[in-house]
Amino acid sequence: MFYLSEDKKTVIDSFGDKVGFYKNGKFCQVFREKNKKTEVCDKHYMNGLSPIQLEQVSELLQRIKIK
Repeated sequence: MFYLSEDKKTVIDSFGDKVGFYKNGKFCQVFREKNKKTEVCDKHYMNGLSPIQLEQVSELLQRIKIK
C-alpha cells in the first residue's frame, strides 16, 4: 500500500520508504530542483516499480485531490 506524505510531494510505502515523488501532476522516481540536492527513491525501488505497484500509485494519485 502506498501513501502520500504530509508535504504532498513524496509517495511512500507502508514502511515509510520513498517510492517516488509527485510534482506538477506527474509521478517520478527522481526529484530535482534548482540549487537543491537531488532526491531519489529508496534502494529497493531503484530498478523501477512492477505493473501492480504502478497501478497502486496511479490509484493513490487519482483518489487524492491535490490543490
